Formats: sequence, C-alpha cells, structure tokens
Amino acid sequence: MYSINYYNPLIYTLSEQDMIDAYEGFEYKDRKYKGLKQIIEELKFSLTHSLWNMSMENYINNGIVKLKS
Repeated sequence: MYSINYYNPLIYTLSEQDMIDAYEGFEYKDRKYKGLKQIIEELKFSLTHSLWNMSMENYINNGIVKLKS
C-alpha cells in the first residue's frame, strides 16, 4: 500500500520578510530563533577559540546565565 502523491515534490515559497527573518533571526510565539547571521558568528567564534562545549554568549558572560530577562 502507498500514499497518493508520496513522491511528488513540494515547493515552498518565501517572502522577502521570510528571507530577512531567516538571516537576522526572529521571534515567534514568545520564542526566539537564531538567524543565519548569528549562527555564522557563533561558528567563527568556536573555530577561532577552539571552544565547542560552551556557547559564545555563555563564554562572554563568564558562564553566568540569567533565568529571566
């Protein structure tokens, strides 16, 4: 047994604002999502410092994390 249209590809369309959000990050339903720009900066940081077990933000804040902002 098989699903109809199982192998047909889907085409997703993005608005210009969707592209900006993907690059810069966005907030949705009170949750923040990183954008490509921030992810690249964090990867550069990890490569430069050979530090992979701590985020750039936690490193900059000396390992101190606020529970609420």
